[in-house]
Amino acid sequence: MDQTGRKFNILGVVGITYGLVIFVTVVAVGGYYWARSKQGAINQGDADPTRRIMVGSVWIPLYPGATFTAIKAHTEGSEELGQITQGSVHFTTTAGAGGVLAYYENGLKQSGFLITVSGDAGGTIQGIKRAGKTSALITIGSSPVGTVGDVRTLDHVDPKKHY
Repeated sequence: MDQTGRKFNILGVVGITYGLVIFVTVVAVGGYYWARSKQGAINQGDADPTRRIMVGSVWIPLYPGATFTAIKAHTEGSEELGQITQGSVHFTTTAGAGGVLAYYENGLKQSGFLITVSGDAGGTIQGIKRAGKTSALITIGSSPVGTVGDVRTLDHVDPKKHY
């Protein structure tokens, strides 16, 4: 038989494959950064998103300059209710109660909580999310040493799901 046809060019196939790999990589990385830019900042109420404290099993923003004390977590299990985690923390700061209340109001909203606020120069913020399975109660008040606050959380965790 006469083989006058073209020879198979392995280098051409390798070059095309390599080019496609580079193209897909550039599109994937570019798409990731484009999607992140549309998503908005990771900020959830604080200029430094790493300034958070886990109260029970719920992440709560830390008020800048506050002193946090009396951190407690308690977990109960039952067949009827599943896993319930409760936590509390007490804090003090020299900032005004109204500013602290506004900070936590904004922080919980940006963290995805639906909130109810009572008071403006101190008061209470109640927040819920995950269809009421996660709740936070933050109470802010004035004292002779400045502003005091209490954060209490309650989280119903379904052991079959991973959040």
